[in-house]
Amino acid sequence: SMIIDDETIKEVYQGCIKSSTKQVLPYIGILLGCGLLQRLLWELVKRTWGYRYQGVYHVTSLICGLLSLWFYVGLNSIYVFVHVINLCVFLWLIIRIGVMRNTGVWLCVYTIVCQLIFECLLTTEHYENIRGPQMVVSMKLISLAFDIQNSKEKYQFLAFIGYLLCPSSLILGPWVAFKDYKPVLNVKLRKLQQ
Repeated sequence: SMIIDDETIKEVYQGCIKSSTKQVLPYIGILLGCGLLQRLLWELVKRTWGYRYQGVYHVTSLICGLLSLWFYVGLNSIYVFVHVINLCVFLWLIIRIGVMRNTGVWLCVYTIVCQLIFECLLTTEHYENIRGPQMVVSMKLISLAFDIQNSKEKYQFLAFIGYLLCPSSLILGPWVAFKDYKPVLNVKLRKLQQ
């Protein structure tokens, strides 16, 4: 059998690939399940009431995202939710104050400060559990802040929270642009407006 640095391919498979796959599969199952649940709920709403209720799309995203977060980090999900609300309220405040030219920069600085505060206040174990989802949420909202700063988006509290907590990218990423979060909804709304 082939030898790679004193390990056979079978040992690499059993020691690394197989064990890593076993660790990741439950999370993939959670994400696929919550993503499917979100899609089924939205399809049910569309078939029942049509496309008029955009808010329901964001609420289903929020609920399914929190559900996936709960399965992933348990009670620590409250810290991620608090982080989301905190950042959305801060973004609203800096828009209301009138600092539109520097919205993205202000949110970047505030996000870094919040991450440091969480790291100092929480135990290492708790912080390591939520660090990934918090970073994904932070990246999404920072990109939204720059879009608002450049007049590409308007502040929408419920839509932003639904986007930030969307189960398809909350746990493991990847970062998804806000415009890609609701493409089906946007196409159908344009058809309704014509």
